[in-house]
Amino acid sequence: MAERSFNQVRRLREARGWTQLDLAGRTGISRTAISAIEQCRMTPSVDAALRIAQALAHSVEAIFARGGAPGAGTPGDHADADHGRGPRWAWAPRRTPVRCWAARVCGRDVWYPAEPTVLGLLPHDRVLPSAAPLPACAPPASAQTLVIAGCDPAMSLLLSLHGARTGVRMLAFQRTSGEALRLLREGVVHLAGVHLAAEDDPDGNGGALRAHGFGPSFALLEMTLWDAGIAVTRGGIRSVRALRRAPLRWIGRPAGSGARQCQDVVLQARPAPRRLAATHHGVAEALLGGWAEAGACVRMVAEDAGLPFVTVRRERYDLCLRAADAGEPAIAALIRTARSRAWRALIDAIPGYDAAPGAGGMARVPDGEGPDHVD
Repeated sequence: MAERSFNQVRRLREARGWTQLDLAGRTGISRTAISAIEQCRMTPSVDAALRIAQALAHSVEAIFARGGAPGAGTPGDHADADHGRGPRWAWAPRRTPVRCWAARVCGRDVWYPAEPTVLGLLPHDRVLPSAAPLPACAPPASAQTLVIAGCDPAMSLLLSLHGARTGVRMLAFQRTSGEALRLLREGVVHLAGVHLAAEDDPDGNGGALRAHGFGPSFALLEMTLWDAGIAVTRGGIRSVRALRRAPLRWIGRPAGSGARQCQDVVLQARPAPRRLAATHHGVAEALLGGWAEAGACVRMVAEDAGLPFVTVRRERYDLCLRAADAGEPAIAALIRTARSRAWRALIDAIPGYDAAPGAGGMARVPDGEGPDHVD
């Protein structure tokens, strides 16, 4: 009897919140072919398998192993097994030649296709003519680089202050909480920003991370509290009840994002909007451009854009990291910056923001027994 083939394409795609069309766009493979590959009705060519593997940030062998059960393992399993090996892309470049940066994460050189960061577009380390092979040696700047993924629109305040104090280069990528946690689990960022819990949630973001499969080997660095809610284009809407009654055109937020939770509190069982904004500022741009009349974001973004805002809840924003990395010089210095009066003064001046009462304090992600503090 012939060995039956399975692959992990659908599971890994859905873990990222991507549609088949999203994966098709990232690989240059048609959506019809992606569907056929996922259903094992088509065996991908070597080139197609490599493109899919690069887009999903896993090895070809891990995705297209023969004889394995569908859904075996977790998205982080293969990435964790790859730590300490040769250089890798954090995510596949969309075109070549590619401008890129390098950083040392989990004892491995990780390369990042250049894109606008929280601090703008930074000078690149290299221009590579193709996606493979990657250089065997990363540039010296990689050893003095911290990589953060998150969606906090005020993160540049912390990063600028920390960079000026230490000289450490900061690469901060705009990603949803869910995407940031995936990148942290896969070992391609040092820290992930998360806002998946309201201020009054007794477990805070620790409980949310535990539900995502993170345990005490990870820790949370307490950062800020902010007003999360809905920006609108119409005046006179001042409550969640009014938002539910008003016939508004919405710009949605991606699944897995903290803002999506806020959106769902308001929309309840109504269908989620089809058009999505990836960032808080993207919501404001959609409203100002006339594409929508309502969308979830933080108060600061709405006020800076001159848009009315309805607060839905107060949220906690923390940075998640590997507990073992807390003593690394660059991360230890970042923790000191988060505890500094200078940063508190900056963040407390932002509309809708406050430094968390224990800003700069750390606790391990609880395993069900309660949090353990990290010195």
